[in-house]
Amino acid sequence: MNIKHIIAFALTAMSLNTYAKITVTEPWVRATVTGQTMGGAFMTLHNDSAQEARVIAVSTNAAQEAQLHTMIEKNGMMQMSATTAVTIPAAGSFTFKPGSTHIMLMGLQHSLQAGDRIPLVLTVVQHGHTKKIQVTAEVRPLGQ
Repeated sequence: MNIKHIIAFALTAMSLNTYAKITVTEPWVRATVTGQTMGGAFMTLHNDSAQEARVIAVSTNAAQEAQLHTMIEKNGMMQMSATTAVTIPAAGSFTFKPGSTHIMLMGLQHSLQAGDRIPLVLTVVQHGHTKKIQVTAEVRPLGQ
């Protein structure tokens, strides 16, 4: 192996570490009642790289629109509002959870029943590169 091969190998290894894989655990969606047109999706995203990553969009064929939402306090009341991105810290994780930052599904195609599986596509930007992460979220009963 000559010096050019060694340098190329080292740069490739560093690149793979910088743009490491974002992994998703426990993706789920809350069941809905008949006629309900909105729902919520939740999950934890793990970032094992030295670079932060940002989720900038979500899509699904189960709803007309999916948005990133956060809860903010305004005049002593909690309110939900859309946000343009959420950050997954370097070597850290971020959790979409009920009552906090979550994925809002609007214009559901049909009611969501426990046991259904909902496809989601997360658009993630990390160090100038955009990637799509496909997730399948199981629908959990209303009480969860």
